[in-house]
Parts: sequence; structure tokens; C-alpha cells
Amino acid sequence: MRIDEIGEKLRGALEDWARPLKGNVSVARDPIDVLSLLVTGPRGFILVLHYAGGTLRSDIAADESSGTDAETVNAVGDERFEIAIGQAMGLSAGKDINIFAAIADRPALMRRVNDLRARVTALLFPDDGSTLRRFRWTGTDPLMLPDGTPLAAYKLTFVITAVSDVENAPIVVE
Repeated sequence: MRIDEIGEKLRGALEDWARPLKGNVSVARDPIDVLSLLVTGPRGFILVLHYAGGTLRSDIAADESSGTDAETVNAVGDERFEIAIGQAMGLSAGKDINIFAAIADRPALMRRVNDLRARVTALLFPDDGSTLRRFRWTGTDPLMLPDGTPLAAYKLTFVITAVSDVENAPIVVE
């Protein structure tokens, strides 16, 4: 499955989850856009999806005894997607209000972080018709503006192993 297909399916799954909860989903074009969308986003909670790059699966590349050829080795990678989650806190005297505790009909931000993590790691993506892949959660970090101002938002990082369906036949360059 190609990176664009994974991203589009993930975006759709996030929208299906967030919509009934009155959440919004956006796609960021770069890391600064993630912050911009969080800060200027609509009231309520917001998810911002961002493709954060990929890496060659070194365990496959290093396993020469498996008989894996160069074309297959170069086609398998871990693709990293980040999802920022934020929630408008409103004006309040308590800076930590609604981080760990629910307010009225608004769940705590940490509850949303937990639910997002559970949701994304439960998704299954078909790879080649016989293999189902799922995201692995690799961490959660607080988000802040470039000047160091903290946001009531977190970035969850997920990785999925993908096999490129692009023909990777050798090309002779003369």
C-alpha cells in the first residue's frame, strides 16, 4: 500500500471517529502547519494528521540470510505518521482544568489522547491482499510553539510497515 493510500485511509478513519464526538480533522503539509492548524482551529477538539517521513526497515536489509533481494529490501519501510490532538480549554483560572478532569460534556484531554491511541492502533490496513498491517504507537509528546509557549495539545507518533507497490526494477543509468 502506498503512503498516500495509508494517509487517506487514516484521515477517513479519524474523521469517522471524531465527527460523532464533535471533533475536527485537518491534514498538515509540514510541522509548522500542524501548530498553525491547532492554534487557529475551530472550537472543540481537533486532530491534525501529518506524514513525518519514513525509514528503511534495517532488520530486513541486514538479514542477508533470508534470501531477500535488493528490490524487496528497498521497498519495505516504516512510515511515520503524527497526529496532534488539542482541545479548546476556554478561559479559566485553573491552568490544568480539563487536562485530567472532564468538564460538563467535554471529556478530559488525556481521555481523548488515550482514546485516539487505542483507535489508531486498532485499525487494520490491507497490504498485498493477504497481509494486514497495523500502526504501532511509538510515543506521545507535549506540543509547544517555536517560542516555547506550551499548548494544550499533544503529538502522538505512529509507525506502520509498508511495502511499496511501485515496481522497483533496476534501471541502468548510462
